[in-house]
Amino acid sequence: EGVPAYTVPQPTGALEVLRSRATEKMASSFHVVQPAAELFSLPLGLAGKHQLQNAALALHLADTYLKAQGDVEGKGTPLATPFSDTYVRGLRDTKWPGRCQTVSDPEDSKSTWFLDGAHTVESLTSCAEWFVSPGLGIKLYGAFS
Repeated sequence: EGVPAYTVPQPTGALEVLRSRATEKMASSFHVVQPAAELFSLPLGLAGKHQLQNAALALHLADTYLKAQGDVEGKGTPLATPFSDTYVRGLRDTKWPGRCQTVSDPEDSKSTWFLDGAHTVESLTSCAEWFVSPGLGIKLYGAFS
């Protein structure tokens, strides 16, 4: 109650549910967050193009929190561009084991494990897109390359 609600772009039905829920919970505002252009050139600690949306959401949440605290400790607002070194480092160093994670097999140097805890149709799609991204998992040939 009395705090803003944030989300990333969603299918129309899901967006309507989130907006309705925010109203029901008396959120002070409702925002659909888009990644800033500068995010596309930053190295993120989490793999997959869908992580751009998550990074944008994280920056908005951090910005809201810091403004509510009334002190950004000289680090600048997370939404100011160019992003400060503090926020670039945070986005770069973020780790989430089991999400789009690549692990070399310690017993077989020729083997690599590609791990992801995808649990919805959307997350399975994102995982597949990550896995076939250039230089990573399977190589696509012909019409798919």
